[in-house]
Amino acid sequence: MLDHFPLPWNELQRLSHVQIGELQLELIQQRSALRGLPELLVPQLLDRELELLDQQCPRLGLRFRG
Repeated sequence: MLDHFPLPWNELQRLSHVQIGELQLELIQQRSALRGLPELLVPQLLDRELELLDQQCPRLGLRFRG
C-alpha cells in the first residue's frame, strides 16, 4: 500500500517530527517579534471562511455534535 514512498515509513515519521519542530520554532520567533504590539491583530477573513464552511456542512452531509 505504501510502496510508492521513496523512504521507509519510520524515516517519513522522523522527518515529519523534524518539520513540526521547525514550525514550532518559527512560531516562537514570530511571537517574540510581536511583544511590543499593544494588541494582537487578527485578520477578519478567518471568520468569514469559517462561516462559509458552516453553510456548506449540510450540503456535504457533515454534522457537528453539540
